[in-house]
Amino acid sequence: MRFRRDRVLLLMTLPAVLLVLLFNYVPILGNIVAFQEYDPYISDNGVVSILHSPWVGLENFQRIFEDSAFWNAVRNTLVLFFLQLILYFPSPSCSRCSSTAWSGPGCGRSRRPSSTCRTSSPGCWSSPSSSSCSAAPDCSPRSCASTDTTGSV
Repeated sequence: MRFRRDRVLLLMTLPAVLLVLLFNYVPILGNIVAFQEYDPYISDNGVVSILHSPWVGLENFQRIFEDSAFWNAVRNTLVLFFLQLILYFPSPSCSRCSSTAWSGPGCGRSRRPSSTCRTSSPGCWSSPSSSSCSAAPDCSPRSCASTDTTGSV
């Protein structure tokens, strides 16, 4: 009885369920090649190649962990990660230029700064997309109130 009542809703969700199965779960079946001596040239059909490749177990993983090039790649990846973490992560000195002081193209919430406001705090106002605010001592919306050109408060 319930299936008959909800038949339309179930039919509406069927395409979404099929897409999830197709793009999320079917590719997981391809991970079996990690445990095989996979040869894609056995057949033109990828499924036949997977089914006819010999099983080697964990031999491929043993081979990769013994390879010095793999460990060099791991080391390079970690070095790049930590360099990006240090160089691109916002510093605490930039907190005074956070969303309360900088909200879009204006100074503060609704005020639009004049050119003197932008040049008075070059570290914060000269390049809104950058996060180098350490040299800007007056990086608050209050510093723009005196040079406000739009008349809003």
